[in-house]
Order: sequence, then C-alpha cells, then structure tokens
Amino acid sequence: EKEITDRSNTDEASADLFVITEADPEEYICLPNISSLTVTVVPPQDITEENIEEQLANYETSLWELRDVEGRDTAEEGDIVNIDYEVTVSGRRMEELDEQGCNVVTGTGTSGDGYENGIMGMHIGEIKEISFTYPEDYYNSAFAGQDAVFSVRLNRIQYYYKPGLTDDAVKEMHLIMEDGTSVESVAGLREYIREDLTKTIA
Repeated sequence: EKEITDRSNTDEASADLFVITEADPEEYICLPNISSLTVTVVPPQDITEENIEEQLANYETSLWELRDVEGRDTAEEGDIVNIDYEVTVSGRRMEELDEQGCNVVTGTGTSGDGYENGIMGMHIGEIKEISFTYPEDYYNSAFAGQDAVFSVRLNRIQYYYKPGLTDDAVKEMHLIMEDGTSVESVAGLREYIREDLTKTIA
C-alpha cells in the first residue's frame, strides 16, 4: 500500500509538493522493449604495413621544429612567415579579426583570404598594407564581395627543420612496451606501434 503525504494545506503548499513513499518503481518507469534489436559484431581488423607506416610518419612529423631562416630577411614563395595584422573591411576597422604571431605559408592561398600573396618580397620588420577583395562566394557572407585592407607586419621567416626518424630520436621518446622494456630503435618503434594498434583497432 502506498503512503501519500498531502502537503496542500501546509506552508509548503506553494511548492505543490507531494511526497510518495513505498511506491513501486515499475508503475512510474517505462523501459523500452529491446527484444527486437539486433547487434552486429564487427570482426577484428588486420594490422597492415600501411597502418604502421602512417603512424611512423606521425611520429616523424612530431620531431619537426620551426626554425628561423638564416642568410636572408626577405619573404619568398613557400616560406612560413610569422606576422601580425590588423584588418579593415569596407573602411571599418574589424578588431575582432586582428591577429598577432600568426603563421602562414606564402603563395599557397592557405589563409583563405589571399593576403599572404602580398607578403612575398617583404622584409623582416616591415609593415605593409595589402588590399584585396573578398570573393563573392566567400564562406562568411558578411564579407563576401567587400574590399579589405590587411596591415601586415612581418616578424619572422621560418622553415621546418626535419631531422628524420632515427634510433637516437626514438630513445628520446621514452616509450615503454607492454612487457616493460624501453623502445630503443626505429625497429622497436614499429613493434610498439603494432602492439598499440592491436589494442585499439584489432
């Protein structure tokens, strides 16, 4: 038998509170019927050499370092340049679009705005106003077709130093196999990757 406490005539009436005790949960909880559901068992995947090579490439990329270009101070096509810029669109300053310490690759269109083409030929420390028009199909419709000016300061010209994946580099990663042994070589790293992939996708 359920015990119901009616508080409608008390000071707590404004809360419209009814306390139900010793209630049967099955009368208040409706569980879905899952008897018709089917479960598909995905068979284990084979670890391929392609899987291992992809992971090796990721480890190698993790060793890359940005370094300053030496011997020149003029930006060329394909350089990684570090810049600050201020943006004006149709005569209005757009401070929310300003950036400091931004890295872009010159001449590739990777910025999405096209201003990085105008950085080629700039010298470190130089400030230059680069004008362009946003394309009509620009992803941000608020700027599509509008004229913009980027006031760009060139801070640094850089490149990726790529030391390559060597036994010494692997040792510095301090990786440990399941059996507790250290990974000391590229060959050992391959086995480490195979072991890790076996746990995650096999």
